[in-house]
Amino acid sequence: MFRRHELDRDSLDFWRRQRRAAQRGRGGRGFPYGGRSPATIALIVLLLLGLILPGSLLQAVASLPLAPVWLALLSSILPGGLLGLIFVGLFVWIMGSQLEPLDTAWKYIALFFVSGTLGALAGDQLAGGLVGSVAAFGLAGGYAYVMWAHSHMDQAGVWRWVIGLLVLNAVLSGLQPAALVSMFAAFVAGFAFAYVTKFGG
Repeated sequence: MFRRHELDRDSLDFWRRQRRAAQRGRGGRGFPYGGRSPATIALIVLLLLGLILPGSLLQAVASLPLAPVWLALLSSILPGGLLGLIFVGLFVWIMGSQLEPLDTAWKYIALFFVSGTLGALAGDQLAGGLVGSVAAFGLAGGYAYVMWAHSHMDQAGVWRWVIGLLVLNAVLSGLQPAALVSMFAAFVAGFAFAYVTKFGG
């Protein structure tokens, strides 16, 4: 019978192998500076800047043509407060530092912003609320794709991990419809983006 600790152990072993292959230049680009994650660090810095963006900038963006799209794009870096910055930043670091070495920086950054924008748009259009920082769930979707596509571990275990992640965050969000729709849509968009682009392949 499948046990949770088996997925944890297999997952850790899988990501260690992926990172070693990436640093050798076989599964990704590797990093010249001791395995640091520059694009992930840049995304976290953008989240920090998003915390201090003036409201006047948001008003200016809201007056642009296609304003919902631009606001959804901008929402990818709006953590919604200091506590949100801590949780989202940690989430981006955990997921992003694993994903970033596996492919080009541009594809990784596109995964973040495309999934975040689509997730926020879905929440806005389907549930009437623009939720910030759901791009982290797009990274989780990319993470799930890489485990599903490139690992030999129990695939049912991967999907149990995915469902557990979404349920946990749904509860933490207070079961707000806009947050639920946005998180789920960003996750699906991240998985789909990784699938279409063969992320880490």
